[in-house]
Amino acid sequence: MANIPNTTQTPNIIFNGLMRDMTDTDLRVVLCVVRATFGWIADLETGMRKEEDWISHWQLSKKTGRSGRALSTAIDQCIKKDWIEARDENGVILDTKAKRRGQKIYYRIGKAIILTTSEKSSEVVVSSEKTSNEDGSNEKSSRYKTNSYTKEKLLQNTASPSANADIPMDLKEFVGWCDKSRQRYIQIIGTWADTIEPNFTTKKQWESFIKRNLRAAKNLEPFEDERLKKAYRELREAVREGWLKKFSLETLYKFVMNHEIK
Repeated sequence: MANIPNTTQTPNIIFNGLMRDMTDTDLRVVLCVVRATFGWIADLETGMRKEEDWISHWQLSKKTGRSGRALSTAIDQCIKKDWIEARDENGVILDTKAKRRGQKIYYRIGKAIILTTSEKSSEVVVSSEKTSNEDGSNEKSSRYKTNSYTKEKLLQNTASPSANADIPMDLKEFVGWCDKSRQRYIQIIGTWADTIEPNFTTKKQWESFIKRNLRAAKNLEPFEDERLKKAYRELREAVREGWLKKFSLETLYKFVMNHEIK
């Protein structure tokens, strides 16, 4: 069978054992985190999968169809079982409800899934590198990448600007490449580039631009184009009136999440 587009790699251990120990809401939470990490390529050149993703409580509720106590209990259980991990912006682990309260939470696949997957499958490779926590201590964090076959296929499908990083690429060419992408988050980044018109001239510079805007663009995917355009116009008006100095794609996402769009 040929590769199926618009699908997410999901570790077999979830189906072959862990699912028996999960409630329905537990499973939904785990699958949301799998989708937000294994389902996205963080580095277009190497095929490296996303290590973590910021998922708000509202997003989890919308995606899982669960809310309130059921969702909070499932998140707590999944973290205790090491099915997922929760960290703050600095990489500090948030392993209790008290630590997570009021925080912007970044979720990862937990060790109970990652370690088993890396031992039994060549599809996902786990490498470790040290990152510094707030207290100065070092902690290993996992990064995920596909094997060479999968990586090559993904690069062929994505036609990454980084494939030839030294080749010139102007704004018009970059926006055209983004428009042709089947990934909506890439299209969003292209529209953002066309709006702010950065003065980049090489594919390497555009690759860095994609990386900087990747998280925000992915978070904006669920929203309709018209809603995003209206939010942009309101933010631009705030800049003109002096309420805001400037704004980014991340600002746009926060605005869409927290404001009623006129």
